[in-house]
Amino acid sequence: MKPRILMVNESCVLNTGYSIYGKEVLSRLYESGKYEIAEFAMYIKKDDPRIQNIPWKVYTNLPESEQEKQFYEKSIVNEFGAYKFEQVCLDFKPHIVFDIRDVWMFTFETLSPLRKYYNLAVMPTVDSEPQMEQWLETYENADAIFTYTDWSAEVLNKQSNGKLKVRNIAPPSVNKEMFPASYEDKQKIKASLGLSNKNIIGTVMRNQKRKLFPDLFKAFKEFIEENEDKNTYLHCHTSFPDLGWDIPQLLLKNGISSRVYFTYKCKKCANVAPMLFSDAIAICDKCKEKACTLVNVQNGVDNKTLNLIYNSFDLYIQISTNEGFGMPLLEAAKCGVPCMASDYSAMSSIIRKVDGFPIPNLHMILESESGAYKSIPCTEEIKKYWHYFFYDLDENDRREKRRKTVKNTNDNFGSWSDTANIWMDYFDSVDIKKYEDLWKSKPEIKQSSIKIPSNCNNSEYVRWLITDVLCDKTKIGSNFEARMLRDLNYGASIGGYGEDSASENSFVNSRRKITEFNREIAYNNIRSYRENINNWEYKRGLTL
Repeated sequence: MKPRILMVNESCVLNTGYSIYGKEVLSRLYESGKYEIAEFAMYIKKDDPRIQNIPWKVYTNLPESEQEKQFYEKSIVNEFGAYKFEQVCLDFKPHIVFDIRDVWMFTFETLSPLRKYYNLAVMPTVDSEPQMEQWLETYENADAIFTYTDWSAEVLNKQSNGKLKVRNIAPPSVNKEMFPASYEDKQKIKASLGLSNKNIIGTVMRNQKRKLFPDLFKAFKEFIEENEDKNTYLHCHTSFPDLGWDIPQLLLKNGISSRVYFTYKCKKCANVAPMLFSDAIAICDKCKEKACTLVNVQNGVDNKTLNLIYNSFDLYIQISTNEGFGMPLLEAAKCGVPCMASDYSAMSSIIRKVDGFPIPNLHMILESESGAYKSIPCTEEIKKYWHYFFYDLDENDRREKRRKTVKNTNDNFGSWSDTANIWMDYFDSVDIKKYEDLWKSKPEIKQSSIKIPSNCNNSEYVRWLITDVLCDKTKIGSNFEARMLRDLNYGASIGGYGEDSASENSFVNSRRKITEFNREIAYNNIRSYRENINNWEYKRGLTL
C-alpha cells in the first residue's frame, strides 16, 4: 500500500512562491513512485486547461456552481479551502496532509471533523516574533512542524519552550539552470538592457506595506547627494499601482525620478525593458503602443528575463520589516549578486549563509495587527555599505565577492531534490497503517447533552460545553476554552468557533463585527460544532 499524500496549496500551475514550492516538491514525490499524490488547489477551477496534464490527482477549490459560490462567499476562510476540505478528504482518504502556507490559511485543517484520520505536517511562514498564542496552539495541533529557516525554528522552539514538534528546516531552492550566475558577462548584460556603464543597486520586491520603499528611496537620495555620485542607479523590479506605496509620490518627494529604473513589460508585444518611471502605463519602445506596465503577478517576466535582470545588478538589497523567506534574496545570490538585507526574520538567516551584509536594525516596532515586532533597518548603515562597495572596493574585489556569493549560496542551499528528500524522510516515518485502519473504522457519532446545568459559573459552564456537548475533553485547558470563557465574561464575540482561522487582531478577522455572546449562543455554537462532526462521521461511514 502506497502512502496517500495530500498537499493543500495555491496551485502548482501558478507562479507564486507557494505554488512553485508545491510544484517542485510534488513532482519529485510523484517521480519517486513511492506515494499516491493529490493536490488541493485553491485558485483554480476544475476545467482549467493548465491542470489537465498534471500527472497527480488535482482537487480544485474555486466554486463551479451558484450554490458553491454562495457557500464560498460566506467566509473568508473558504478562499483557503475550508468549505471543500472535508469533501476532498473523504474522496482521497489521505494518510498524510501537508501545507506550507500561513497559519490562518491552514488552521481549519487542525479543526477539521476528520482531523484524527490523517497525519498533519505544516510549514508556517514564521516571519516575526512573538507568535500569537492562538497560532502556537494551532501548531500544537499538527503532528509535525517544518520551517523555512533556522530563525523560524528558533522562534518556535524558544516561545514554546521546546514543546512544539519542530522537525526539520525545508527551505525552498532555486533551479540553477534558470538562475545561473553570469557575473563574468555583467557589462554585456547591462548593455543589452540599456544600462551600460552604470552601477546598479537592484531589488525585487512586491509593492507592499512591509517592503520599505520609502526608506530605500531616502537612503539612495542621501547617498548620491553626500557622495556627489553620478553613476549609481536603483532598479526596482516591483509593481504600481498595488497594495503598498505611492511610488511616483516617493520619487518626487526624494527628487530621484531620473535615477530609478523600473521593469516595464508590454502587454502587446511582451517586450521587457528597464525604464525610468513613466506612469502606470507607458509607450513601448519596440511596438510604440501605449501598453507597457510595471511588472506584476498578472504581467510578469519569465525566468530567463528575470535572470538577466538579476545579473545586471551590482548589488542586491532586500529592505523589509519582515519576511517568511524572501525568494528574490536567494535568487539574486544564486546569480552571484552580492546581497544586503534587513537583519531580522528569514532574512537574518539567509543573508549570513550567502555571505552578505546584514543591515542592522535601527529599532523594532510592535505591530498592532499581529502583536509581533517588525524591523526598521538603519539607513545610515545602508549608505555606509554602498560607499564601501562602490568606492572602497575595486572591480577585482567585487568580482571576488560575486564568486564567494555563488559558492556560499551553493554550499548552504541545496537543490529542490534535497528539499523534497527532507519531506520524504518524514513521510516515510509515518505509520500509514494506523491511518488506514482509522479511515476504515466504524463511524463515531456522539450525542450532545441537552440537560443544561443550573447554578454554575461561566468557567464551569464552558467545561460542561466541552465535555458534554462537544464531547471532546482534549480541548480542556486549551485556547479554545479560554477564548469561549473570555467571550462569555465579556458578553461579546468576534467570531464563531467553527472557523477559528486567525486571531481576532489578524487581517482575516478584521472583517468581522463584534456581536453579542451569551450562554445560549455558546450552547448552540458548540452543539452545531458537534453535529458537524457527526455529519462527517456519517458520511465517512457511507464510504466504507
